[in-house]
Amino acid sequence: MLAVAISVLALIIAHAGSATWDLNPGSGDWNTAANWTPMTVPNGPADIATFALSNTTSVSISANTEVNGITFTSGPMRNAILRTKMKRSP
Repeated sequence: MLAVAISVLALIIAHAGSATWDLNPGSGDWNTAANWTPMTVPNGPADIATFALSNTTSVSISANTEVNGITFTSGPMRNAILRTKMKRSP
């Protein structure tokens, strides 16, 4: 029973996608895992994307993306405008 509980917890953690946009991302593409810390793309109904200080303030989305929230903590990202193609959920 304990092994099953640990396996389920590990699966939940493995699919967690909340992340913070990097200070120096390789591109402005939201859907590139290397642009986030930890290296995962926030793209799920429970995920939160956090933007703090970054040298890349223009972010684009190259795939359908869903998050629970977007947080701007400080710096220029607070005033950034994200140009996205948003798909509204039914």
